[in-house]
Parts: sequence; structure tokens; C-alpha cells
Amino acid sequence: MKFSKATQRLLDSVWTLTFIQKNEDSVEVLDFNRADADGYRYERRLPKLETLEGPERVLEEVLIDGRLFIVANPAHIFSYKNKDIK
Repeated sequence: MKFSKATQRLLDSVWTLTFIQKNEDSVEVLDFNRADADGYRYERRLPKLETLEGPERVLEEVLIDGRLFIVANPAHIFSYKNKDIK
């Protein structure tokens, strides 16, 4: 499985999104948290992220380096957790 990461800095935390690009305009989110060491270590090299939430904090779209993607598996923004991702 080939996955990618993107980061978003909020104050002193770096939130890291781990995702698979499904097609030209959608991604599947595997993980989203502020404890990913890669996010802190490679923040300057990883694509920049902006999250776009709908009602009740459901992640619906993401901007990755300014490019808009629909989230193929929308869920509450803090519910994505995959401990198998390294």
C-alpha cells in the first residue's frame, strides 16, 4: 500500500494526515493526528494541508498544497486512527 503524508501546523502542534490518493480528485484518510513523528521531522518537506470540515466536524475535503480533494471516507475529524501506518 502506497500512502502519502501532508502536514498542518496549528500553534505548536503539527497535525499529520496520512492518506491514499484514490483518483484525481479524492483521497482516503488513513490517519490524522498530532503525534506522528514524521510530521514534526519532515514538516518543511511534506505537502501543506488544510482541512475542510462540514457539520459536526466531519472531514469532507482537504487542500493539499493548494489542490482540493474530496475525502472518500468522511468521518469525524478526530476519529481517524490507524496504528499499522509507519
